[in-house]
Formats: sequence, C-alpha cells, structure tokens
Amino acid sequence: VQWGGANVALSTSTADAFADALTRAAAVRRVVYEGGGHFLHVERPVPTARDARAFLERHAAPLAPGEPRPPSPEAARALHG
Repeated sequence: VQWGGANVALSTSTADAFADALTRAAAVRRVVYEGGGHFLHVERPVPTARDARAFLERHAAPLAPGEPRPPSPEAARALHG
C-alpha cells in the first residue's frame, strides 16, 4: 500500500485500515511518502515504481520465460522526468 502522507482526501489512518483489510494477501507492506498527495504515481513516479518493483521482486512469482519485465526506475524517470 503506497500512500501520500499529505493526502488531503484520505488520511494515513485510512492507509492502515486498507492494509489491515488485505487479510488474504500473501504479503502486505505499507509505505507512506511524506509530503506526497493522492496521485503518488504522478507526483513521485521514480520512488513509487522503485518500491513497487522491489516489493514484487521479493513477493511475486517469478516471470515465465519470454514474459516482459516491468520498466526499471531509470526508464520510469526517463518517461516522467
């Protein structure tokens, strides 16, 4: 769960409730980006992509041969500045 610490629409206590509700998830991690708002993927594309990728590399099933890999943080930076 990636959450903006300055999200005026939804507080960080909502992030806690959201993460707690994922009772059937194999793994849950809550990350609050201080100063971040509601659209973290737009506001902070590089750290959110980096953190999501790291989480998935630790917890997701390995890619099948020939399956495309997600973009690297460097590629995300090139796309979004």
